[in-house]
Amino acid sequence: MVLPSTTLSSSAVCFRLRPLRFVEISFLVFLLTYVAVMPLAFLVIGSFMRRYGFFNIPSPFTLTHWHHMLTDPIFLVALKNSLIIASAAAIGGILLYFALAYLLVSRRTVTAPHEAPS
Repeated sequence: MVLPSTTLSSSAVCFRLRPLRFVEISFLVFLLTYVAVMPLAFLVIGSFMRRYGFFNIPSPFTLTHWHHMLTDPIFLVALKNSLIIASAAAIGGILLYFALAYLLVSRRTVTAPHEAPS
């Protein structure tokens, strides 16, 4: 049975990935969880605590921080401005790169050379 292999940068060196596939995927899932998901989870949990890290106080969790933030008129204006800027940047980026892609594909350049006559 021939195992699938892959090469790096078109070199002749082949690496067999099949036997260690489960170990590699498990390590990557663990790394992603440790680096990205865990800090975000602690950040969200900490936003619901009266004092971060103090679990032995009576009722350590509260919603008052979120209530104050969501009822603050300055926060709502800032949120609206942030959404407007993010939407404009997303739409502008889409339009700009659509135009750039169209120009690259429609013109004969180094990326799309003219075919030699036969």
